[in-house]
Amino acid sequence: MKRKQRANLIGVFLFVGIVMGLVPFAFTFPGNTNECNQCHTDLASLGLSTNATETVDIEVGVPFVVEFTADNGAEALAIGTDWEDNEQFLISDNLVEDGDGEDTDATEGVITTSVTFTPIAVGEFTIRAWAAANLGRAVSIDVTVNVTEGATTFTTPPPTTTTTPPPDPLIEIWTMMMYTLIPATAVILVILSVIMLRKAPKD
Repeated sequence: MKRKQRANLIGVFLFVGIVMGLVPFAFTFPGNTNECNQCHTDLASLGLSTNATETVDIEVGVPFVVEFTADNGAEALAIGTDWEDNEQFLISDNLVEDGDGEDTDATEGVITTSVTFTPIAVGEFTIRAWAAANLGRAVSIDVTVNVTEGATTFTTPPPTTTTTPPPDPLIEIWTMMMYTLIPATAVILVILSVIMLRKAPKD
């Protein structure tokens, strides 16, 4: 095989490998309820702080506000209800993204937001928040809350009925392309490479 043909084949195989390797990174999973460290492995490069530096003492049913600041390239601040004791609180905002209406800091890569928590049970609990960004970066912070019985009776509100919006057709088209078109293109390129390899004249 000629040197130029060999170089072209190597380039094709590299291209296919890169395409197939990057396909998984083209998706995000907004419905994922796992904590960020289940997918993000870099847990040191982002910054995350809060004004609740000591235990918050509060009565059940009484709202309180915690201010969070995520920086050093943070793209989202999340407080999932399935993490730690977060389900013991009503949370005003579960997800704040950099630059959205709840982010009070206009600096790119910095998120400052105030989240209201309302305890629905008595006990000592831990609230956990995560900041996350691309390249597998994430960091968490815990807020300890001691909830005592108040003078007034607090009735837990009924669960909120969530209406699932209809699927976005553009997202469906994008998903179909990523799962079918790109792999199919990669397979075709491999087949063409094999055909070229067999038809190429020997040295």
